[in-house]
Amino acid sequence: MKSSSSRQSLGGSRVVPIGHARWFVDVAKSPAPRGEVEYRLGLVPQARVYRTLVKEWHGLHCELVERDVEVTPLSIVRSEPRFEVERVPAREVKLLRQMADELASEAVNRCMNWELCSGACVEKAAAICTVQFCLMRRIELGVSETPDLVDSIDLVPVLRDAFQQGEIRRQEEEERRREGVFEFTEAWQAQVRAAMALLDSYLSPTERGEMKLLSRITVCNAHGEFCVPLRKRGLVQCFVNGTHVADYCLVFQDRSIPLGDEVLMKIALLKVDVDRFLAVANKKRPACDFSWTRR
Repeated sequence: MKSSSSRQSLGGSRVVPIGHARWFVDVAKSPAPRGEVEYRLGLVPQARVYRTLVKEWHGLHCELVERDVEVTPLSIVRSEPRFEVERVPAREVKLLRQMADELASEAVNRCMNWELCSGACVEKAAAICTVQFCLMRRIELGVSETPDLVDSIDLVPVLRDAFQQGEIRRQEEEERRREGVFEFTEAWQAQVRAAMALLDSYLSPTERGEMKLLSRITVCNAHGEFCVPLRKRGLVQCFVNGTHVADYCLVFQDRSIPLGDEVLMKIALLKVDVDRFLAVANKKRPACDFSWTRR
């Protein structure tokens, strides 16, 4: 699992949870033939084999069956001319961002196909965005760790409990829909707390202090300063040289996601892929002009 001495570590290893599985980030760059630089971005599973539960349908009857799933490491390798990378430093960042986006999509799709997300309430788009943010964060921090790998992990007890809890929630939600009454269940409150804990873990001490004091997080990039409010469907304010120039409204497809996940995805987009944020968000001019501009 260790890289050779000729490789330069860019990020190191850190746990990235996807559903019930845990992955370690492996990032490195090394010299390549013909004056090029090779970049490798990978995810290494904590275990080689996961014992999972899958649903098998027999007509209208569903049965949970135990199955061993062999999980393989995922990696993407790209090469760039050394001259171009040294001449345009932003080219390296852009390349790593594209690799992180591609690897995050592949990892989430694989975990769903391997039944490693069953009962975990994983929203695909949110999971991909979170994994991409984790990958870019590891590259940015440049902290190296030794992965704690094992041969196998038994997820059956966790998955069986998740399936049972999911069935209970489904029945309760069906009853509430029939009665026309919505209430915050203990399971939903647990999801809210978990989302806020995840958001808190990815913030710097300065950002964490701003969130607690002002109920917002400020993200600075090439387009200005973006203030992300700590509230559901809150407008993201953009300031340039201290002047309020625009508000952005970004609504996710799944409007039931917890507040912490919504804020984390906005912050991740502004830090990792601000162009995508600007492309999909609705822009509103500040002051007295309340017209919206579809981006």
